[in-house]
Order: sequence, then C-alpha cells, then structure tokens
Amino acid sequence: MESDEAQFMRTIRGSPHDDTPRLVFADWLEENGRAERAEYIRLQCVRESFDESDPRRRTFLVRERQIWRVHAADWRSELPPSLKRFPFRRGFVRPADLEMSAEQFLNLADDYLDCAPQWTARLTLRERDSIPDLLRAERLERLTGLSLHVDGADTGGLRELLASPGLANLHELRIEGHPIAFEHLRVITRSPALADLRRLGVFCNQIQLDGAEAIAASPYFAKLESLDLNGCGIGDEGLRALASSPNLPSMRELNLPNNGLHNNSAAAIIASRTFKRLVGLGLFGNHLGDAGARSLSLGRNLERLTHLDLGLNRIGPDGGRALANSPFLLGLRQLYLGGNRVSDDPHALSALRTRFGERVTV
Repeated sequence: MESDEAQFMRTIRGSPHDDTPRLVFADWLEENGRAERAEYIRLQCVRESFDESDPRRRTFLVRERQIWRVHAADWRSELPPSLKRFPFRRGFVRPADLEMSAEQFLNLADDYLDCAPQWTARLTLRERDSIPDLLRAERLERLTGLSLHVDGADTGGLRELLASPGLANLHELRIEGHPIAFEHLRVITRSPALADLRRLGVFCNQIQLDGAEAIAASPYFAKLESLDLNGCGIGDEGLRALASSPNLPSMRELNLPNNGLHNNSAAAIIASRTFKRLVGLGLFGNHLGDAGARSLSLGRNLERLTHLDLGLNRIGPDGGRALANSPFLLGLRQLYLGGNRVSDDPHALSALRTRFGERVTV
C-alpha cells in the first residue's frame, strides 16, 4: 500500500511547475513533526517567485542556508549517490544537465526517476537510436528541461519527437547538432505541446531568416522569456522580424551571438515594444560599430538591462563614450566589450570605468 508521503510525491511529480502540491505537502510535514523540512520547501517556493532584483530574496536565502547547514547531510542521504551533488530547487533535488543517450534515459529505474519532481537532461540522439521508443515512454513527461544533441538521427522521427505531447512539461529546450534544419524548428513553433516553453536555444544551425520569422509568427510562444540563437545566420532582417513580433510579450533575455548583425539591428532593438522588458541582451561576435553602440545607449526600452554583451564587435572610442554617457543603462551589472577597439583609447576607457567601474570588461 502506498504511503502518504509517496502519494504526495506522486502528486508533486504530476504537476512539476505548480507550487500548490508542494505547499500542501509542507503542511503535512509540519503536522508530522518535520517543521524545518516544511519551512525549507516554503522558503524556496516563495523565493523562486521573486524577481532576481527583489531585495526580499536575500532574507529568504539567509534562512534557507541556516536550515540547509543543519539538515543537508540527512536530506541528501535519502538520494541515490549520483543525485547527491545537485542543488535543491523549490524544496526538492533538481537534477540538471545529466548527459545520457536515449537508451540510458529509457533504462533509468523508475524509483531513481521518482526521487526528483523535475529533471533536465542532455540527450544525444544518434542514427541507431529508436526515437519511437522515446515517443512511447511516459517518462518524457518527467522532463522539464531538455538539451538535445542530434548526431545523425532520423529526421522523420526527430520531427515526431519535437511535436510530442509527452514534452508538454518542458520549460526549457536547447537543440544542437545535425540534422537540425528549418523544418524541425517549424515543428517546434507549431507545436501546442510546447506552449509552456520559457527558454529556447538553437545552436550552430543555419535557420536563417525563415527560422526567425517562424519564431516571430508562432502563436505558442507567449510565455517564452529567453531566446538564444547562436550562429544561426538570422541577419538584420531576422532580428527585425523578432523585434516587431506581437507574439513574444514575455521576452526578458535575448542572446544572438554570431548572427551577422549590423548597426541596423541595434536601431531595431531600441525601437521594439517586444523587447521593452529585456534584462539581458547578448550580441557577441556581430558587426556592430559605433553607430550601433550609440543606438543602444539611447534605448529607453533598455533601461531594465542588467547584462549587456557586445564583445567582438567593431565598437571604437566613440561608441564606448556613448555607452558611458547613456541616460538609460542605469541598472547594468555587467557590460562586456572585449575584442573591440574601444580599449585602444584611454579617454573612452576612462569614461567607461568612471561610469561602470568593475562592471565593465574590455
């Protein structure tokens, strides 16, 4: 017969993103003499709901650490050895980025999977792997984060996997390797099962303008908070498609390294209503010059930015001074300008250091 605690855990696993079952379990723990375990779950759930800049996070974190120092050994002793190294999130261990093949994932013991309500896995799919076996596996629903490395997998099976209802609990999806093409991205952008996605990353695949337009046109990305397109060749037109999309209202982090972007893209970013909530912007390895830096410095919609990466562009002293004199980049905690000519001019460098101190790297 299933114990009360096992029943609570089954309910929590069934709704991995919902705090309510966790908090109900915390009440039960407190009623059964485990008050500090209950408090720890509540503290982590509440802290997770705060914005990173919220000063209340610090207060909760101090109390969490006090409880953790006393009970960490006991709570970790209940876990399989390979899971003990992972941190607790929202009250329970959160395995992240476990690298395995499709076969290894399918062969994980059920009681091993049951130890954690949320899993983030790095799966490698090779030509010999049977994707239909994955599609039939109920354990796909256990994944809240998936990093997918494709190494010659069957393209038809890959399309089916990316559209699978079994991935409905995913909040994070990262895809890299080959063959990943525009047709696979189009499947993702048209999949109702991925309507809860918060983070999407595509790495070193030339999805180009068509891919950017498919993302911009998706009716299922209203909750997407972070978009990372690394070396995808979207160009200035692709950036403009994203910047003008009405379907990305939750965007907070935009990372577009190595995409062939020029100064026009910077102008499109600061004119965008879609990007008015950005706290992180990464434009590493593009072709922005002084004009692009000046545009970014005048972006009223970038006043929430805390992280800005402009490394390995073509920004010179004029662009550096423009950033240093920006009336809007008031919240920056990190500005990266490595690989630009701005470091050749002592006056521009001094202006940046005066404005940003150790927060700027050149």
